[in-house]
Amino acid sequence: MNKPPLLSREQVDVGYERFVEAHPEVRERILAITLELADNLELDVGELRRVEIAHALNEQAFRQGVDEFDLFLQYAVNSAEERKQILQATCDWPSQSDASTTEK
Repeated sequence: MNKPPLLSREQVDVGYERFVEAHPEVRERILAITLELADNLELDVGELRRVEIAHALNEQAFRQGVDEFDLFLQYAVNSAEERKQILQATCDWPSQSDASTTEK
């Protein structure tokens, strides 16, 4: 059974943009990733920068002692109520291991 995405692509993009805006040091990190570097790694520069933003978000969450997804939601979703609903949805879905044991 496929789960619907918790966030739209637009929400994810907005979350990353807001995170970078709030953390100038992250902007410096992603701007240091050049097209030449990406080409040398045979990767897309945009995707490589997204990975770097995700890594920075993970580091920030670790420093704050909070869950990475919870922190990301603060940037991606405006409404506290919607964030709560999204978090509740993640708790309501059975895990893959639960689904496989139920089907047997």
